[in-house]
Amino acid sequence: MSDQNSFIEQLKLFATESGRKIKVKKDPYPTTSSDQEEEYRITVVIPEIDDGDLFFIAYSDLKSGSLYSVYSGVFSAGSEPCQSKLSVVKKDWLDRLSFRSGYKSIKTGSIPFDKKTKITSNNPQMVHRLFSGLDSQNAAMSALDLSDGFTISINELVTEQMESFKGFSQLSLYAYKDWILDGSTIEKMFIAVRNLKESWR
Repeated sequence: MSDQNSFIEQLKLFATESGRKIKVKKDPYPTTSSDQEEEYRITVVIPEIDDGDLFFIAYSDLKSGSLYSVYSGVFSAGSEPCQSKLSVVKKDWLDRLSFRSGYKSIKTGSIPFDKKTKITSNNPQMVHRLFSGLDSQNAAMSALDLSDGFTISINELVTEQMESFKGFSQLSLYAYKDWILDGSTIEKMFIAVRNLKESWR
């Protein structure tokens, strides 16, 4: 729990220094003994701007045992169908896609972009529409180049932490298994997701 508290304090410092609000929610797990140290399911939310549409979210549910028990990233409500799923990673991280065996690997037709990325989706038409242009390809690569462990997702990782996202698809740039704590990286993630959304207009 001490590590989690330290991580929360680092994100609080980032929010304060960047002039942003922060919301921390800690839901305790049931305990079986009064002597047992209390543990929590934790959610941290930092909006890019007040009344904006981009949010940094860090989540930890260590007892869930799921793939996404710990993750952090920038999330936004999207306009794609909620049943459509998409993930884009750099090809160095193909092993991270092995659990998505039900999805097809899709090529965009752009040889340079296809050489650098691995795209899986249940909606090939959406992939070609979103990534047919050079602007969207450059925006995607700029986002993925921020860290080797980043994933661009539409509805692949669906956070339940934002009431305003209900009924909408979710676009995210995220890392799982760890929290992103570096303020400079978070700022770049906000910019990267904003640029990606604008490239699709």
